[in-house]
Amino acid sequence: MPSHPLSLAQRSLWHLERLGPGGPVHTLAWRIPLRGKLDERALRESFAVAVARHEPLRTRFAEGDSGPVAVVAGEDAVELPLVVDDLRPLPAAKRTAEKARRCAADITAGFALDRAPLARARLLHLGDDRHELLIVVHHIVFDGVSLDVLLDELGRAYSARVHGEDPRLEVLDARYADAVAAERELLTGPGRATLAAFWRERLSAVPPVVLPPPDRDPASAREPGGERSWANRIFTLPLPGPVVAAVREFARRERTTPYAVYLAVLTVLLHRLTGLADIVVGTPVSARHRGAFERLVGYFVNIVVMRTEVGDRSFAQLVRTVRESVFDALDHQRLPFEAVVDEVRPPRTSGYGPLFQVLFAMVAPIRLPGDGFTNLDIGPVEQVDNGRSPFALTVSVLDRAQDGADLELSYAVSLYDDTTAERMASQFVELLSAALSTPDTAAGELAAALPAPAPLATPDLPAAPVIPAAPDGGAAVIRAVQAVWTAHLHTEVTDPDADFLALGGHSLAAARIAVDLRELFGLANDAGITEFTLFRAPTPRLLAAQLTAALGGWTAAAEEAEFVLGLLGMTDEQAEKQLSGLAPESRHEDDGGATR
Repeated sequence: MPSHPLSLAQRSLWHLERLGPGGPVHTLAWRIPLRGKLDERALRESFAVAVARHEPLRTRFAEGDSGPVAVVAGEDAVELPLVVDDLRPLPAAKRTAEKARRCAADITAGFALDRAPLARARLLHLGDDRHELLIVVHHIVFDGVSLDVLLDELGRAYSARVHGEDPRLEVLDARYADAVAAERELLTGPGRATLAAFWRERLSAVPPVVLPPPDRDPASAREPGGERSWANRIFTLPLPGPVVAAVREFARRERTTPYAVYLAVLTVLLHRLTGLADIVVGTPVSARHRGAFERLVGYFVNIVVMRTEVGDRSFAQLVRTVRESVFDALDHQRLPFEAVVDEVRPPRTSGYGPLFQVLFAMVAPIRLPGDGFTNLDIGPVEQVDNGRSPFALTVSVLDRAQDGADLELSYAVSLYDDTTAERMASQFVELLSAALSTPDTAAGELAAALPAPAPLATPDLPAAPVIPAAPDGGAAVIRAVQAVWTAHLHTEVTDPDADFLALGGHSLAAARIAVDLRELFGLANDAGITEFTLFRAPTPRLLAAQLTAALGGWTAAAEEAEFVLGLLGMTDEQAEKQLSGLAPESRHEDDGGATR
């Protein structure tokens, strides 16, 4: 059987799947309501036509000599499973419950990537003329545009089969393997240099974390076996029709798109919630860069990073800034996200993805077939949530064409409470309305008008250990903490009980302070000193106690603190010379219980 390499995006999913094989994290599912007289045979044969036409629907993934490869089976070698359930004999109430149970089982079952096809379907008869088709696929071979392609071809093939004819579908001018080859040509050719230079400059010194303060420590977002928890929940808030109309009109006046307006609102909201002026989010875009790829089923998705400096400008000016930033980013979108990460080499923060932590998407309505599906009417197609997400927070605007739009927040339940997500959604709508009403108001003023971010909740965090008081040693540790705070908060910190947030502290500063403290005090990354420690222990005195606990007591902590204070008082050259002359274990006669 023929095989070909994976795209970079596919390789990323393949590696992620190996961390939690068979789970539903990357499962896509849609419900398609059908009304009318349905021909099961014609539907089954229509799926066979689609599988024969599109190689990703008969592809499995295997470990090759130099990494994973996509193995494509012959046109007649794979049959897409279509399970038929007749629920008509059940009472109406039980019918609804049973439909939900069977659909949930299909969605959560996951897939084994080494077995084709990575798709399945279920047809449920709910009445003599009421049916529902559930299509479930793995993202590694499918995307949203693929559903449009599949539904169009299913409809036309179905109509032909109902009339006893062979489907007359246009010949495909490309294969998914051609898209992979085009990507590899770009990555190894001269075109990469220009794209790489743009992204290195655009994402230079990008903030390591831009995420609203979670309600819990990210360390808690782990399954019992140590793997990350992907469980998510979705909160949906309808956007008022007049507001959606106002967005479209405002975008028209500014010669931009509603996407740029909504992204500007999200930028201001994140500025308010994080305290950062440099806002970075990711956004999914289509990677179908050639016309021949538009008619293919496959995984054609790239993530483009959008970076915006809020600055001292009005909301209208911010929208214009976002517009230009979006245009620039889309002009350079061909470089896959994985290659961008490799070029930029951003600093990594434990528990967070590289470059961005919030995903923003504007989702267009699913395109229904213009013809086909003889004797059947297709109701609104609904994407079904699989209860999992690879992102901590996804903010989506679901365009309903003439019917308005919905704001949808998908959030990691291990990080955020329901009330927190609901509050963020409400703040988005409030900010959107205010910005449209007074677009000449400074973005910072619009943000400041929102309620202050709620402080971190901490009931799930372990209590800080009780450390016996030791005035001399404690004073040295506190002074060391104050010195580090002074360097990062750009203000002299002399009060041992000064509050981190009151001094202008935010999540990015907390992350940098935590890194510095671990490095200066010789602590491992898992020693319990993270950015969340600063929210749990928000004064130099309390943070000194946390450091002392991590170092094994006041004696060891005081010795470390004196060493750190000495380093901080040196020039960079003196400090480098001092450190280069010390072996890691020579800082103590014994380890004092400290972790190295």
